[in-house]
Formats: sequence, structure tokens, C-alpha cells
Amino acid sequence: MLDVSYPYGRSAGESKHANARLIAAAPELLDALRSMLAQFNFNTITGIVHDESAVIVKAREAVAKATGGE
Repeated sequence: MLDVSYPYGRSAGESKHANARLIAAAPELLDALRSMLAQFNFNTITGIVHDESAVIVKAREAVAKATGGE
């Protein structure tokens, strides 16, 4: 049998299961990220936070990618 290497030492079956878990969790992950960004926006408006870090930029980009830019 051919031994095919997958990222992080996973087999094809393990990668499929990991992908399935990620897909299943995607709605909750997106909701959590949107909630976090909403809290960040509130804190920015109220003056608690003064600058937008690189991680916030990445979070906004991830939401845009997941939602088609919504």
C-alpha cells in the first residue's frame, strides 16, 4: 500500500475528519469572531481601545473571506 504523507503527519482519513470538524464548527467560529469584533468596535467608540492591532485586521479579513465580503 502506498504511504502518502499529509500535513502534520496526518493520514488522508485523519485530515478528512479534521476538515469535517472544522466545517461543522465554522458557523460558531464565525459568530464568535463577529462578536469579538463587535466588542472591539464598542471599546474603540467608548475610548477603551485606541488602536487597531494586526490581529484585529486579520480577524476582519477572515470574516470578509468567510462571508464573501459582507
